[in-house]
Amino acid sequence: MKRRDVLKYGAISIMGAPLLSTVLFGSTTVPQAILNSYNPVFFTPDQLDLLKAITDTILPKTDSPSASEVGVPEKIDHMIPVLLIREDRRDYLSRFKQLETYLLTQANGNDFKSLSPKERFSILDTLSTSSSNNLKQSRLVLWDLKGKTVDYYRKSQIVATEFLNYLPVPGYYDPCISLQEAGGKAWAI
Repeated sequence: MKRRDVLKYGAISIMGAPLLSTVLFGSTTVPQAILNSYNPVFFTPDQLDLLKAITDTILPKTDSPSASEVGVPEKIDHMIPVLLIREDRRDYLSRFKQLETYLLTQANGNDFKSLSPKERFSILDTLSTSSSNNLKQSRLVLWDLKGKTVDYYRKSQIVATEFLNYLPVPGYYDPCISLQEAGGKAWAI
């Protein structure tokens, strides 16, 4: 094998890993049996349970499924090691632990997961809108989790196909139409 071939295949594998991960893990509806037997990759099982409570507070069950019902916490757990280099993973985990500590103190020593959805929302909203420098790291990880939650939720198959406009093979694109002209739904992709 020639040097150019090695470089070409190496570049393809590095660039294709996140795409393959999204196709294999994020683009399908995740059966409940798989979600229940999922072994965390980045977070501990307790941290993954906390992440489920956070994502379900961000996107609770309404007429559409909650974030945890479509596998968003598992997707976040799976993607962080793929997206971040080793040093950044350590920093992210450190900030997440600061968020854990903050949530524990705000819940008066109770488990954040056991609080009512309204209490959880209030705690997360207070942190999100805070301007305190002491809470900066916790706030940054919460903002990151909000972005990832919405992104992975929107890209899940069930949400994209049943709750948003979904056209797997794009056609004509008109960027300046009203929501009513699009059938009352935003576009999935």
